[in-house]
Amino acid sequence: MTHHQNGNAVVFVLLGIVLFGLLSYTLINSAKTGQGNLSKHQATLAAQEIADYGTLVARSVGRLRSKNCSENELSFENPIVSGYTNPSTPPDGACKVFDPVGGNITYLQPKELWLDSSKKPLITNGFGNWFIGANLQVDLLGESCPPNGECVDLIMLLPFVKKEICDSINSTLGLNTAYTPENVSYTTYNLYKFMGVFDEVNEGEFGNSDLSLQGKYYGCFFRSWNTHYVFWHVLLVR
Repeated sequence: MTHHQNGNAVVFVLLGIVLFGLLSYTLINSAKTGQGNLSKHQATLAAQEIADYGTLVARSVGRLRSKNCSENELSFENPIVSGYTNPSTPPDGACKVFDPVGGNITYLQPKELWLDSSKKPLITNGFGNWFIGANLQVDLLGESCPPNGECVDLIMLLPFVKKEICDSINSTLGLNTAYTPENVSYTTYNLYKFMGVFDEVNEGEFGNSDLSLQGKYYGCFFRSWNTHYVFWHVLLVR
């Protein structure tokens, strides 16, 4: 092998080392982005996915209501999260949102990319799952339910969402991204799951502190309890 050929070989080896280093750097940073902060593009895509799924579930509820399922017959029973069995729902599954006979949609497990990993220790308190509440209400949305004031609505929440995603959602809707903390009264997402009965007594209301949320069907708010961001989507206004 000539000196010229030896020189070329060295150049190719060095070039390979440089390219491998650049590839490793890119992969490491991609992994970090997936675990921590999101790029603006990633946040926008995630915000759209979350909002679209909320709309999908709300439309499914609307279809079931149009097929004469009463609000007390609606069921969110699913194979992923327990605690949503509604004893009042028809046994044929016609009023079950996540049933081929009923709403005919699939329960979508939230992606880890969407969630604030620092809150993962709260996994027993709702981290990683949607929450459909029996006691939730957006201020100035819906009608009055005497004697307790405004009716609670049927609302789906996704707690512990990353701030970048909530910023993207709220910016699109013209809602507050400064996030005045909401002191929603209950302290756990494992209580008050909707099982066919609404709880007007232990009401968890938001929109009292952050007035930009009032009367809105979906968006994000900031909870003072465990300091985290929550996406909400109203499924049924009462």
